[in-house]
Amino acid sequence: MKGSRSTFTGLAGLLVLLVLLILLNVLAGSWRLRVDTTAERLYTLSEGTRALLRDLPRDVTLKFYRTRDAAELPSAFKQYGQRIENLLAEYESASRGRLQLEVVDPKPDSDEEEWALRYGVLGQRMDPLGEGPAAFLGLVALAGARQSALPFFAPSDEPKLEYLVTRLVAEVSATNRTKLGVISALPV
Repeated sequence: MKGSRSTFTGLAGLLVLLVLLILLNVLAGSWRLRVDTTAERLYTLSEGTRALLRDLPRDVTLKFYRTRDAAELPSAFKQYGQRIENLLAEYESASRGRLQLEVVDPKPDSDEEEWALRYGVLGQRMDPLGEGPAAFLGLVALAGARQSALPFFAPSDEPKLEYLVTRLVAEVSATNRTKLGVISALPV
């Protein structure tokens, strides 16, 4: 009787431990913890970008058009797309809710592909013969009636990726236009 009681207590403890581990896993899955361990801090937003995102004068929506599931895509293209998506998620979290990120996978002959083309996002053919469906890797920023696009992220743009995205966000979120004054002796 005593042996079965300790076995039951041990099984109950094991069951409680299992439930706690599952709960901890579910809770930890919703947290986004990222640490940049590179010497150059490649994956950390600069202070200027953080300041811009903190003080956005209006809400901005980023639509990231990224082809994901095409079998003919090179793995380097897929990894680059994931790197850009991670960077854009950093922008979203640093903006304190003023910037929303939408990731869109434009399938061939779909409404998403049509919208990407309307915004000026270009699809690139990945096969050597230039046939097959186009792969998209572009970004559109929308703020009120203003919009701007980066048609395609070339792999050579990776070192200046943060600059390109920050410039795009600043361009659409600006509330005033630059005024030009002319000083002349002639009547204007």
